Amino acid sequence: MRDFTAESEFDTFYRKEYARAVCVIARVVDDLTAEDVVQEAFTKLYDRWPLDLSHARNLLYCTALYGASTARRSALRRSLREQGFQATTSDDPVEPVERREIRESVRQVLKRLSRSYASVLVLRHSGYSYREVGEILGISVNHVGVLLYRAEIAFEKEYKRVSSR
Repeated sequence: MRDFTAESEFDTFYRKEYARAVCVIARVVDDLTAEDVVQEAFTKLYDRWPLDLSHARNLLYCTALYGASTARRSALRRSLREQGFQATTSDDPVEPVERREIRESVRQVLKRLSRSYASVLVLRHSGYSYREVGEILGISVNHVGVLLYRAEIAFEKEYKRVSSR
């Protein structure tokens, strides 16, 4: 049985991290899937609670990024089963077509990059510091810079290739 303090700590952690985690994961998958993935990550985290808060944050983002990767693979398999019917990233008619195309191109490029490259790019461009990215991915701060540099080069190369089609 959990004590009241652990429940309260988890609730505070949830309220603090939920929206930001959804925003980060929404850069990898669509918004609804991002919410599902983050909710599932919190459920898994709750099963292991109480945890040290710094470790909990790392575990949350690693679990959510892994869940997003799994969701992308599932979506790809589903679209292949549906004989080429292409799912749109957004049915919102207000969103400009050009922005939607760029977002889809970025997602396609992230799918083609290694998990470590995609993760470091998504986290860093979501506003996390090098130190926070290192903590979440379990790598040294010095390695974050190197990994980010290589990931940006790989992203740019792949983006040019995808957008030239």
